[in-house]
Amino acid sequence: MIHLIRRGARIFGGGVFFIVFIGLLLRPNAFEFDNLVTALAYAFISGASCWFVGIVISDILIKGVITDIGETGIPELLEGGLLQRVQTMQEQLVPGGTELPFAEPAGVTKKNKRRKAKKGN
Repeated sequence: MIHLIRRGARIFGGGVFFIVFIGLLLRPNAFEFDNLVTALAYAFISGASCWFVGIVISDILIKGVITDIGETGIPELLEGGLLQRVQTMQEQLVPGGTELPFAEPAGVTKKNKRRKAKKGN
């Protein structure tokens, strides 16, 4: 998993480096030595900062995908997985779940049910 996170960060940082570098080379007089060094410096700084951002984004996306694939459970929920949390909340909210158990409302007993049934006949 760490290998995939690093690969995603490298792709993101390298992509930004080349986009910024090519964008700065499209200016007039870009191939003078001073302008070329400045373009390389800007591209390197932006690529390095986006590499760091790429690590964070890749980490979130890859851990989210991996934890969403497995079964629902406490260990998977601790590492992330938004879809897992939504599924667990839906399971809790269905009748018979932890939030809405199959229980009689307060004050309803078997005697009250029998009385209501007799009154209805």
